[in-house]
Amino acid sequence: MTSHIYPNAPTIADLKRVIAGDVAGMRMLVNQSDVSRVGEEIPEQERTLRPSAVKRVLKALLERSITPKQANVWAWFVRSGHVPGSKEPVRSLSINYQEDCDEPIAEAVSRLTELGDVIDGTIDDDELRKLIADLSKGDGP
Repeated sequence: MTSHIYPNAPTIADLKRVIAGDVAGMRMLVNQSDVSRVGEEIPEQERTLRPSAVKRVLKALLERSITPKQANVWAWFVRSGHVPGSKEPVRSLSINYQEDCDEPIAEAVSRLTELGDVIDGTIDDDELRKLIADLSKGDGP
């Protein structure tokens, strides 16, 4: 089945943009069953989180063009494969991390998921720059 049958469902392009670091695209990912169904249409190798995507989010946070909450919601999605706060049973979408850069990706995503927590809930500009630099070792600019 293709997503065009389901009105207002996210498209393959929507999901690919989010995985590529388009935080604004998260607004399209409302219904977890749609996200899982549409996401499964994307070949697994195209559901890979790359350093460039994580750097895009970190840079947007550093430039204050997104809020910490937006970065947090995006990070929860790419880490867990489900829409944060979904009230329906979760069938997570598998999103892999680029193998040769999985450690800095995991570290950055983990830090973003902590945003808003009582402990470790903030990231200062120096830490953002360090996370970006660590990701740059495995990816282009």
